[in-house]
Amino acid sequence: EGEIPAAGRVTFGAELQASN
Repeated sequence: EGEIPAAGRVTFGAELQASN
């Protein structure tokens, strides 16, 4: 998880909500 930047987490969350 430490390798993933904060921006990446935000993008990942946005895609999850979009799919949901």
